[in-house]
Amino acid sequence: MDASISGPLRGVRVLDLANAMGLYCGKLLGDLGADVIKVEPPGGAPERKIGPFLKGQSHPEKSLYWFHFNTNKRGITLNLHTTDGKELFRKLSARTDVIVETFAPGAMDEMGSVGRHYLGPIPGLSWPPSPLSVKQVHEGLQASDLVGIAVGGLLATCGWPERAPEGMGGSQAYHMASVQAAVGILIALYQRTKQKKEAVLIYPCMLLSL
Repeated sequence: MDASISGPLRGVRVLDLANAMGLYCGKLLGDLGADVIKVEPPGGAPERKIGPFLKGQSHPEKSLYWFHFNTNKRGITLNLHTTDGKELFRKLSARTDVIVETFAPGAMDEMGSVGRHYLGPIPGLSWPPSPLSVKQVHEGLQASDLVGIAVGGLLATCGWPERAPEGMGGSQAYHMASVQAAVGILIALYQRTKQKKEAVLIYPCMLLSL
């Protein structure tokens, strides 16, 4: 992050573990001045392979998609499946205000040492419920962006009455989920300021899990 960048979230640190479903959330927080650290697995995030690419050259360092959704972010590589990686993640979390993640429900706990039960003992750490969780019959179902806009009803507004519904350009469900998650984070940070408490806020960022 450029040290000259300022904004209402200056001084707030965010660990961004999100995939395509939540990259936009971290971008919004970074654009508002937060110190966003993008955490990638060894070998780089899969989103680096999404085009279009600079000068048409398919390369993980030339993805315009990646550039767009990771402006105003710093980056690290971290293997959450190793002992050293888990310990480093715990140390980073202890100095972090917000963690944005889009793993399937319970996936971080299954990794061991990086989930709710492990990080919970950190003083001031809280795990607020996701504002985007789908309860009851839809909870835990696998889905895509297309399924997200269909379940949300947005797909029914696309196309013409005499034709079948048509998909929307871009990843609209992912983007809307990211925006709502960012708004929820802002509200939580404001409430924390009012109560003068220090806490880590961890927000799952998508409405249906991949």
